[in-house]
Amino acid sequence: MRVYFISEERAALKLDGQYAGTIDAFERYADIDGARGALAEIVPYENGQPLNFFIDENFFARPHDFADTYSSCGEHFIRIDGYADKCGLQVLAQANTDGTIITVFRAGGIYAACEGADCGKADYAIFPLPDSFRSPEITEKECGGLKFAAVKSGRMLALFCGCRQAFCGEADKYSLGASLNAEVCLRSCTDAVAEREYLFDGEKFVLNSQKITERRPPCAGAEHIAFFESVLYGGDCSARLCDELKEHAGALKDYLGNFIAVLPPCGRALELYGERSAGLLYRENGRLFKVKYFKAEMQDGKIANIFPADEE
Repeated sequence: MRVYFISEERAALKLDGQYAGTIDAFERYADIDGARGALAEIVPYENGQPLNFFIDENFFARPHDFADTYSSCGEHFIRIDGYADKCGLQVLAQANTDGTIITVFRAGGIYAACEGADCGKADYAIFPLPDSFRSPEITEKECGGLKFAAVKSGRMLALFCGCRQAFCGEADKYSLGASLNAEVCLRSCTDAVAEREYLFDGEKFVLNSQKITERRPPCAGAEHIAFFESVLYGGDCSARLCDELKEHAGALKDYLGNFIAVLPPCGRALELYGERSAGLLYRENGRLFKVKYFKAEMQDGKIANIFPADEE
């Protein structure tokens, strides 16, 4: 079986003790005998703990807590988004905001600890944070007359009001005033950006409005990918539909289901379904996902029909 390895950090891959090369964010594959299996070892180049696991024909039938896994047209994918740190307890940032001490620390994973008078009987609260909060900066902000601790790291933002976590999500740029306004650069073939407004409901920030702007047209042949991405991100997908389908634009999300990503066709899918196909990624269980392919029929550069690829 063909197994693709994707790692958000550069790492060395070994299979049955033999060095198989470097893996990173670009998909690289190895052919493994599924019946016999292979012992995989992945060693990050930075200061992270290595991973060891056995890959066989049953590996992709169950979820694993260290990686996202999915299969597509007989090909299999393993995506690793981070590695546990070799260090023990490590404080990454700390600040006192409006009487609450916020400490972001690493202890295997990354966490935010809040200590203050409003934390209840325990006087503290701890919240797990995504691994992307590796280089956090903490500043004090105000929204609607309330003080917030803003923890910013790369593209991620977490907001704490006293000992409550009010927000955690992507925000390449943000501002706080009467509301939280965040600008998020989306992973899309049109270099789209989302401008989102969140309102504080007393406990957390809730999405109130969103505007999607595409900053470039899709490449020739990728118009159908841009269409599926616009459905995923809540953009104006009707602009990519032929006149006969525009009235059905509002029903497309229900028709396509709760997918979380759009994938260009893998090599085998290209052979089976052609270039006008796209894989939609759905969560099955934890970090186990499934891919369902859809095909698009084009008319004068617009989508004239979409249907499941295996129902052709």
